[in-house]
Amino acid sequence: MTAHPATDSIYDSLQRPRGRRLAAPTASSKSVQVVPVRAGWKENWLRSVIPSNSALWLAPAFPITTTPVTGAFFTDTSCPSGCEPFNTPATQVPVFLQTFPNLMFNPMGGAFTTPARSFADLVLDPAGNATTYILAQGNSHQAGAGDLTGFSAVFRSAFVVSQAGTYTINGLSQDGFIFGASNGAARVSGINVNAPATTPFAHYPVMDANNGPSTGAAAPIVVTFPTAGTYPYEFDYRSGTGGPLSLGVTVTQGTTTLGLRPLDWLRLTSNSSAAPRTGHPAAFTVKANDETGAPIANLPVTVNVSGIAPQTLRANTDATGNATVTYTDNVTGTDVLQASALAAGFALSSTQLTADWTDSRTPTIQVEGTISLQLPATAAYTAAVTDPAAPAGGPITVTWIQTGGPAATQIAALQQLSTSVTYPIAGAYILQLTATDALGSSVLTIGPILVTAADTRSVPQGWLDGISNPRLVAHRSQV
Repeated sequence: MTAHPATDSIYDSLQRPRGRRLAAPTASSKSVQVVPVRAGWKENWLRSVIPSNSALWLAPAFPITTTPVTGAFFTDTSCPSGCEPFNTPATQVPVFLQTFPNLMFNPMGGAFTTPARSFADLVLDPAGNATTYILAQGNSHQAGAGDLTGFSAVFRSAFVVSQAGTYTINGLSQDGFIFGASNGAARVSGINVNAPATTPFAHYPVMDANNGPSTGAAAPIVVTFPTAGTYPYEFDYRSGTGGPLSLGVTVTQGTTTLGLRPLDWLRLTSNSSAAPRTGHPAAFTVKANDETGAPIANLPVTVNVSGIAPQTLRANTDATGNATVTYTDNVTGTDVLQASALAAGFALSSTQLTADWTDSRTPTIQVEGTISLQLPATAAYTAAVTDPAAPAGGPITVTWIQTGGPAATQIAALQQLSTSVTYPIAGAYILQLTATDALGSSVLTIGPILVTAADTRSVPQGWLDGISNPRLVAHRSQV
């Protein structure tokens, strides 16, 4: 499979400022436009992410949720210590803009492992469990790497409060941060180190700040929301050192602490779990859900395809919240797809999904194996390859490699159709199988393969307690 993310991954609801497309770097015959963020971006951005009380038309099931979170990422310095305070001027132009379903970037103490030195948002399911992650990246830049090894970020969204009252909002960060909220939200208590009067960009009253080196512990922030409604907020984050990155937001009610869950979300997945082949239709599914996981029916959705031949695909979700679109490409290379919709006045978007179109004459690949398992974790994978142009292609060779994950796996047989893979620690892994003959190569990506930690508890507690059972799935290249 070379369409990412995988078909069974739960991804996000995203609200992206209009006119911004994040490019996915690729080496192919197709080009994806890199759109720089230009002067004047802030005014448009501030307007685009402020919701109204239309969120309450949706009758949220949870007392507090978040609308999609839009982040602006800036270059900044990195040092061993002393440069954690947020000091990015509001006049600075960001390197890229990106939107996420929630604020759960590598939370301290989380059992879900993300790639080393990455800034990855864990996507939460309706129960508050992490299912997978979204890397902070755009315009060929990645937060935590390269010219963004040191970086700062500004995140804006709104709390949707269906029950007025006082809430404990926990900030989990290994770096400096500032948190502010408006529309009458009132600070009760919480850490308040080096706090400005208002947030730097939207000028909201500051509820809490640890604007310096982290204490290494969660920071409880007690805030009163006087009425039901929407409360715009801003989190300002500074990556001060070259160490791990984290910024997470959870909510405590009574004895229960859960990640701040999104109000609505979209998922865009490939129906084939594979690289589409030129001249043959490829199908993709958009799934719309509310914060409880219930489907959103009769929602018009749009899928924008960018590549050498840009196009727009449209469909309506059915009673199960699903909408399927198809298209055919006759040129090899990479397309970037993104779904969007308007739900009760909120602009929702999925993460970007890439579809790597391969020559229809190259070998087809099918792989069966486990993509969800628990430590200690060794999984078996079996591939079948065929030559659609036989006998013109001649002999077919195969090669297995690992292309993603928090640690190196052990692949037992690198050039055999059947192999086993041992996963050393919990996290999300990606494998890749390449089949080559005289007419060219086909690549199939297997994953994300979700590996959870061994269950050592007698009674599950907390927001990252979902334990996945081994699950088999078949990955196929299209024919």
